[in-house]
Amino acid sequence: MVWLSRFIAAVLVSVITIAVLTQVFDATLLNSNYLTKTANKSGVYSALSVDISNQLVKDFESQSSNNSISPTQASIIIRSVLTSSLIQSKVTDALAGVQAYYKGTGPEPSINLSDVIAKLQVAGLPISNNNSTLNKPIVIQGNEQVKQQVGNFEKVKLISSIVAVVLLLILIALSWEEHRWKVLPDLAIITGAWLGVISIIFIFGVSAADKVAKLNSNSNDFVNTANIYAKSLTKGVGELIGLVALTLLVIGFVVRILLHNIDTLGVNLSNEIL
Repeated sequence: MVWLSRFIAAVLVSVITIAVLTQVFDATLLNSNYLTKTANKSGVYSALSVDISNQLVKDFESQSSNNSISPTQASIIIRSVLTSSLIQSKVTDALAGVQAYYKGTGPEPSINLSDVIAKLQVAGLPISNNNSTLNKPIVIQGNEQVKQQVGNFEKVKLISSIVAVVLLLILIALSWEEHRWKVLPDLAIITGAWLGVISIIFIFGVSAADKVAKLNSNSNDFVNTANIYAKSLTKGVGELIGLVALTLLVIGFVVRILLHNIDTLGVNLSNEIL
C-alpha cells in the first residue's frame, strides 16, 4: 500500500495548495477589512485626497466665473476640506460595498462625494452644485462574470478544504498501518516549497511586470494611485502565503529530524540488545 500513500500525498500537494490559496484570498482580496487596512498602510487615502484636490483645482481654474478668490486660495480651501480622513470614510464604505456586491449580498458599490460640495461652500469656495467631479457618485463598476466566479470560488474553497482534510486523515491512517510516517513531513515540505514559489510571484511579480510593461507610463494620478494600491494588495497576499509556506517548511523539517532521530535511536537500541 506504499504506492497508495505516495499517490494520495501527491494529490494532497495540489489540494492543500488550492485550499490554502482560497482561504488566503477570502481573508484578503475578498475581505473589506484587509482592503481598508492595506489602503491605509499604503497611503492610498492621502494619495486620493491629493488626486481629487488637484482635479477640483483644475475644475475651479477652468470656470471663468469663479474669480472672487485666487487659485491659490481655492487650493488651500479644497485641501483643508478634502482630508485623507474624509476620503478614508468614503472609501471604507465603498470597500465594504465591494465585498457585499461580489459575495451577492449587496448592490453595485459607489463613492458619494456630493456632500463635500456643501462643505467647500461653507469653507468659502464658490463652487457650483453641479460640479462634475463631486456631484455624481463614483460608481465602482461591477462585473457579473467576476461575481459568478466569486460564487464558484466559494464552492472551490469549501470543497478543497473538505477534500484536503479527508485525504489527510486517510494518509495518516495508512501511515499508521504501514508504520511509515516520513510521507507526512515530506508532504509539508513539498507543499511549503510550492507555496513559497507562489508567494515570491505575488510579492515581486506585479512590480516586475510593472517595470517591464511600464504600466505607469502616460497614466493619470488616479491610475497611478490604483496601481500602487494593487501592488500593496498583492504583496500582502504574497506575504501571508509566504507565512503559511514557512510554517509548513519548519514543521516538515522538524518532524523529519525527529523521525530520523527516533529511527537512529531504535537502531542503536536494537544493536545493544543483540
